[in-house]
Amino acid sequence: GDIGRYLQVARDELKRAAGIIGRLRDVYTPSKPEDRQPTDVNGLLEHVLTVTQKRCEDSGVRVTWRPGQGLPNVKLVHGSMQQVFLNLVLNAVDAMPSGGKLQVSTARIRRPAGVRITITDSGGGIPAEALPRLFEPFHTSKADGLGLGLYITHRIVEEHGGRISVESEAGHGSTFSF
Repeated sequence: GDIGRYLQVARDELKRAAGIIGRLRDVYTPSKPEDRQPTDVNGLLEHVLTVTQKRCEDSGVRVTWRPGQGLPNVKLVHGSMQQVFLNLVLNAVDAMPSGGKLQVSTARIRRPAGVRITITDSGGGIPAEALPRLFEPFHTSKADGLGLGLYITHRIVEEHGGRISVESEAGHGSTFSF
């Protein structure tokens, strides 16, 4: 009985991992510039904050949203950038298991012309030794994580010609800007 049950669990987990790896293949095919549509970044972020609102409330996370004014539209692949925002917001919520503050803001930047997005959590922060490897594939601090979320996030941002950076202090939360 027991061995059969363990094998079934293992098979299910392998299927789940295979599904994730399958979806990952899409990440390796960079989006073509012609797939990108001029996008209202504030609108896209607001959508993600609406989708994650219940998860934030259930986790005791208070969200502060500061949309920048007069932002230019940015040429983006909608689905990909939505995945980036979702990854970063959900990671921030995971970093605050006993609740906290999530600050999301956008600002117009001149050089290079475009938009900067900043996502800050009040969680436990990222240990200094983990920072250099943060965007590497299969690097994770989560027991059930595959360590691909930030890798994918990084790939998508770079594909769009953007840069992503992180600042973190153990015990004082983290800030991702891109």
